Amino acid sequence: MEINNHQIFKDLFSRLSVKELNDRIEYFRNNVDIRSSSEEKIRNELKKIFTVKYKDDFVSFFLNADIEIPQFQKNYFYRIREFQSEDYLGLITKCFSSIQRKQDVWCRPNIEVKNYGRLNRPGKSVLYLSSQSVNAIYEKECKIGDFFFLSIYQTKLKNIRMSQIQNIQYLDGFSEEENAKRILMHNFLFSEFTKYVSAGREYLYKSSLIIYEDYFCNDKIDGFCYPSIASNFNMGYNVCFSQEKVDLNLSLVCVMVCKLLPSDGKSEFRVQPIYDGLLKDDNTISFHDYNSEFIQNKIGDYKMIRDLGIL
Repeated sequence: MEINNHQIFKDLFSRLSVKELNDRIEYFRNNVDIRSSSEEKIRNELKKIFTVKYKDDFVSFFLNADIEIPQFQKNYFYRIREFQSEDYLGLITKCFSSIQRKQDVWCRPNIEVKNYGRLNRPGKSVLYLSSQSVNAIYEKECKIGDFFFLSIYQTKLKNIRMSQIQNIQYLDGFSEEENAKRILMHNFLFSEFTKYVSAGREYLYKSSLIIYEDYFCNDKIDGFCYPSIASNFNMGYNVCFSQEKVDLNLSLVCVMVCKLLPSDGKSEFRVQPIYDGLLKDDNTISFHDYNSEFIQNKIGDYKMIRDLGIL
């Protein structure tokens, strides 16, 4: 059940003490074995944290804190793809095995998705992006000397509604205790969506996936923003688009071929751009010298970002 009336939320908060809420969170952390628990059990335990009985229904404590990108505001998102061994020849030929067509920078085919992800289940592809190129570099754990592809996406000229959990505002209309409960739940969300998951333990993503599906995902939402696991919050956030929403909301600006260089004393590292890849009408990608006159005429308003010295 979705509601927006602040007074109703005050009523909900009055039914659960800070201690009881904290006890429920600690019980989940210490007693729910994500690996061996069914999704139904995980879902029921999360329901104890995030909902309370209101009249004849269970209502979640989440106030809608969606971000709406206005129709004529352009936002840019970024994604890193590592070089494979066969891509190095492309530094000479400008033909790269990993990036040849739109599919290579869009959602993967569902059949290729074998494991749980932070916001996807096996067999269900989504597109994970970062709000800043630096975030994407940190997320991919690029090392000095690495070559990589940096895909740049632009929001289309339409109203775009994004759910978000990467920050929480103190609400003056709520008491200190009510805000404490909100922050307690938000901190739990933060920990679930930023936990480190090593290869082979993707089952740990089941909790963040269920939270996303049960409390934030609906047809009215175009994308979902969540904290970056790899870099400071002040440097940006991550965003996820479902396969159904990608084409409706995003277009590809270009795919840059880059090399990560050592620090020049002013920053932790530098990025050397080499080529720009453009999507052609037949959905293939052709590469050209970085920031050539041809490229500058093709990348539209993104040229202003480059002129400022930002990727």
